[in-house]
Amino acid sequence: MNSADAVTLENAYKQSELVVRQPAPSSLPYPGLLHNGEAESIRLAIELQADWLLVDDLDARQIARRNFEAAGVPTGVKGTLGV
Repeated sequence: MNSADAVTLENAYKQSELVVRQPAPSSLPYPGLLHNGEAESIRLAIELQADWLLVDDLDARQIARRNFEAAGVPTGVKGTLGV
């Protein structure tokens, strides 16, 4: 991320266009070997029934798909190169 991107994100946050959220405490049906941020992202996507989740790591994408299926949410999963 360059400094112009950081300024854009900071301004969006200050103007309430960007909201930082944490998921409610819960566990995943299929936790796998995820970093904390990946697990939180998957839990929040389930909670919000998000349209998409962007995840870099292939293993995390596979675990996310499995959890979305188990939770019955239609959230799609893409890697950053897929965007």
